[in-house]
Amino acid sequence: MDFLRGWGNQFLGADLALTLHRADFRCALAPDCLTHVDRATVPETPSFSRGRDAERFFWRWASYNGWTRSLVGHVALLTGECIASCCDRR
Repeated sequence: MDFLRGWGNQFLGADLALTLHRADFRCALAPDCLTHVDRATVPETPSFSRGRDAERFFWRWASYNGWTRSLVGHVALLTGECIASCCDRR
């Protein structure tokens, strides 16, 4: 997990689940298991850091579903996010 050193917490669970899945372990979701945290105790992460971490997570796992499929989906997601952010700026 050295690659993840310095990452924000938002991708650690997903990265762990994908790592276990790649090693042929199974991850089970327990919908009745909830974790609560007081927002005041969580430091605000700058937008640039969140975006950087999301890109690092994408590139780490892009080959898992195939490069073409991942890149097409990534472009579609980024396009949708850009359009949504432009529409929100009234």
